[in-house]
Amino acid sequence: MTYIIAIGIKMVCKFLIIFLLIEVFPASAEIIFQDNFDDSPDWQSNQTVHKSVAGGYDISFSQTRSDTCTTLCPPQGWTSYRAASSFWTDDRRKDTYVLSSEGARGGAGKGITYNVEVSGDYGTWAGGSLDIWLGEAGYKELYIRYYLKFGPTWKWTNPANAQHGLLKLIRISTFNENIWTTSYNPQGYGGSYLNWPVFYPDWYHNASYSTTTIYNSERFAPDYTYGNDKNISSTVWPTDGDWHCYEFYVKMNSAPGIADGVWREYIDSVQIGESTTVEWKMAGSNTTHNWNWLMFMDNVTVASAALSDHVEMQMYMDDVVVSTEYIGPDYVVGGTTHTQIGAGTSWLIGNGTPVNISE
Repeated sequence: MTYIIAIGIKMVCKFLIIFLLIEVFPASAEIIFQDNFDDSPDWQSNQTVHKSVAGGYDISFSQTRSDTCTTLCPPQGWTSYRAASSFWTDDRRKDTYVLSSEGARGGAGKGITYNVEVSGDYGTWAGGSLDIWLGEAGYKELYIRYYLKFGPTWKWTNPANAQHGLLKLIRISTFNENIWTTSYNPQGYGGSYLNWPVFYPDWYHNASYSTTTIYNSERFAPDYTYGNDKNISSTVWPTDGDWHCYEFYVKMNSAPGIADGVWREYIDSVQIGESTTVEWKMAGSNTTHNWNWLMFMDNVTVASAALSDHVEMQMYMDDVVVSTEYIGPDYVVGGTTHTQIGAGTSWLIGNGTPVNISE
């Protein structure tokens, strides 16, 4: 009898262990990248004065690529970044991107502060991007989640000089060569570059209607053909000044020329937009590269103050996760998991120690 009870207890314990592994840790095997920035050293993007004066220049991939950078390296575990030179020729400004306690979600730890310069002219772009490379082959499907908060002084427009405004929330794309060996800039977009297909959702302020809504853009391979851009008029920009969870999903179409690709987007776990008939790769596109290149906190054009007023507004980003499965708001970033940053040979995990991919 004792033996039978012992076996029963052992089987129950084994079942509970298996259950816990399945229920508590389901996403761990699917996480490609995650970062809550808490373990990273403080960092800033070293934006320069306007490039029309001495010492001013745009910072881009050739200087910030993590495999060869020296003084202009990206945040720990990230691939690269870009930061346009300031609109101004003096030093009355904050740096474009700052990793510090200021940008932390939840009142502790660290996060990213994005200091946005106001140009006074819609179509004059500020900012840059923080970039992640997922390896040349990439993924057929991706979920990308992060938290954003807009600062209390954020204004999309000036009633006395009403103009549109636009913020690219992220660019999710396929770079069709290896970023470490290519002669092309992976941060470049358009017909003369190699980034296609591309999905990028924006917050778009339409001054004609005084509304700020999500606007989604599609660009198709193999030549950056414009797709069916879609405005989600039912989703308006949050004015509460709180943190909100943004999540984006992309799925490559099953074959070039077949219009069954997908994108979806969620705010605070509520699906706000979708397209299920996207021809991401048109006929003649290569099939060896998939979603592999992410550019977070992309460029922005806001005209709510005159250029001469030297106005900067803040937004904040924290708790970034990239996965092959839905993530949702409740997933807690545990430490840092970093994807390949060298020439495709190793991963950075936890405290930044290189680990062989085969492990």
